[in-house]
Amino acid sequence: MLSHFYSIDVFLIVFLWSILIQRVVVGDGIDSGRSVVIALSVWIGYCVDRIADGRRLKPDQLHSLRHSFYSKHGREMTCTAISASCVVLLWAFRNAQSYDLLAGGAMVLAAAAYLASVQICHVHSIRFKKELAASFLISLSVFLSSSSWLSVDSGSALRFAVVWSLFLLNCLAVAEIEKVFDQSQGFQSWVSDRFPQGNRMVHPVVGVACATASLTILMLIAGVTPPGFGLSVLGSCVLVVSVWSRFRRVKELERKALVKQLTIGSCLADWGLVIPPFICVLLGMP
Repeated sequence: MLSHFYSIDVFLIVFLWSILIQRVVVGDGIDSGRSVVIALSVWIGYCVDRIADGRRLKPDQLHSLRHSFYSKHGREMTCTAISASCVVLLWAFRNAQSYDLLAGGAMVLAAAAYLASVQICHVHSIRFKKELAASFLISLSVFLSSSSWLSVDSGSALRFAVVWSLFLLNCLAVAEIEKVFDQSQGFQSWVSDRFPQGNRMVHPVVGVACATASLTILMLIAGVTPPGFGLSVLGSCVLVVSVWSRFRRVKELERKALVKQLTIGSCLADWGLVIPPFICVLLGMP
């Protein structure tokens, strides 16, 4: 669960998927340094977001172990984020080309707008589609770290749509798992109203999963994308939905056990986006 607290899974998700996209577009000409730096930049953004949550929320509002961790260790994580920022800036000054500076500037502006929007909406109790924004931001970072963004064609646009949909699926699954904790503790938080009760023919998680898998299968049939990318997307869909269906109904536990179970569920949902691309990168599949 330490990977969940420190957001190591976020770093790995951005790094592995950017490597996979680069293999699809440019073959073996992979710039792993750029992928590491942009993945580290995304990690910094996530860390700052969670530090802000830890400082803003009161002790009785710390709804998960993750929030409690950042509330207790906010100073240490702030120092870590500053150190990581220094590494990114050092690499930029020594190695950055015009494209890298443009991509980095775009990521900084997008991340700053995202963080400001989240905090403002939290303070003023405004409903904010955090899942849509967070998944778009991660997808943007994946494509900015590869040369595919330089030439936007139908293939790269479809791949961006698939990756964004996949990351949205993960964000929705994690939010649904965390909603179980909120409801079981009687809290009315910004997570709790993500999925209002009512008659729905299809749950949002199931709908996004089906849409992502269908688009990926069509791309594989049409030959728009190679097998490695398609199998990674389909494998991640299966893993995330499996974890979501397992943990969304965990309610009949005492508080400490429930918190631990749902934290494990959130962690596993994130790692569902790590394992398939890792296997494909390890096997050298495009």
